Amino acid sequence: MTDREAGTAADPLALVHAAASAFPLRLATLQDPEGLAATRATLTSLLSADFEYRLDPQARELGLGSDLRGADAMLEVWGKWLEIFESYELLDTRRVLIDSGRVFEISRSRGRFPSGIELEQEVGAIYGVSDGRITSLQTFASLELALAEAGLDPDDLPPGLGAR
Repeated sequence: MTDREAGTAADPLALVHAAASAFPLRLATLQDPEGLAATRATLTSLLSADFEYRLDPQARELGLGSDLRGADAMLEVWGKWLEIFESYELLDTRRVLIDSGRVFEISRSRGRFPSGIELEQEVGAIYGVSDGRITSLQTFASLELALAEAGLDPDDLPPGLGAR
């Protein structure tokens, strides 16, 4: 393990940032064998062997899957998500350490459907971290649900994190 990898493993925020940065915003990257292999390799190095991805009920309703395990399952869901949109961009992401084993994330994104309708939303996620690996990710289409699940009060978030 390099010094850089050791530093990332010791810092839950850096670990989550590294994993989130691995996700491509274009479906073509996941459809390209080399792009998919590179993304898979990065995620495999950051996720625990028993990584669990818990999807928001709204994601399940869209047919994106149910609770899943492993990097490949996570990439499959991400690919299904990107297929819904003609274009997709991440506008802003912020993270805060809840405790030594959990990181809270707020993301704001925009997607354009093939019909031309645009969706901009702010969502939340909770990452579980243990022994220098990400053990779980729970996503929420509702920021309020994510805050409640994390036990966070919006007023207690650091400046710049949360509703504008």
